[in-house]
Amino acid sequence: MVAITIGAMLLAGSLLFYADFRDQRRLEDPVAEIKTMAREAARLSRLEQLPMAISFQENVIGLGVRGGPAGYRYQLAEDVSVKVRREQQNDWQEADGAQWIFEATGLNEPLFLRFERERSWVQLTFGPLNGEVVEEEFAIY
Repeated sequence: MVAITIGAMLLAGSLLFYADFRDQRRLEDPVAEIKTMAREAARLSRLEQLPMAISFQENVIGLGVRGGPAGYRYQLAEDVSVKVRREQQNDWQEADGAQWIFEATGLNEPLFLRFERERSWVQLTFGPLNGEVVEEEFAIY
C-alpha cells in the first residue's frame, strides 16, 4: 500500500512538471522562431541587397521581401499574443499589422517584442545590427 501511495505521488508530480514544461514551450517556440527569422532577414537583406520585412498579421508571423508576400510563415498558438514597441514609444501596441524592416545594408530597426500567454511573458530587445537580441526578460508561471 505504501508503494502504491509513493508511486501515485511520483506520477502526480511528474504530470505537474510535464504540464509546466508544456506551458513554457508554448512561449519558447515562437521566441526561438522570431530569433531565427530576424537573423535570416538580416542575412538575406545583405545577400540579396533587398530590404526584407517581418510582418505580423493576426496569429501569423511572416518573412519576405519588403512590400511582397511572405515567403515563410509561422503560425502562433491561439493563446499566444505578440506586442511591439518601437524605440521612441513608451506603450506596447498589438503587433497585428506591424512590419519590422531589415535594410539591404544589414541594419534593422531596433525593436522590442513581447510574447504573452496568460500571465507568462517573454520580452526581447533587438538591436540595430543583424537582427540580434541584445536583451531578454521573461516571467513564466
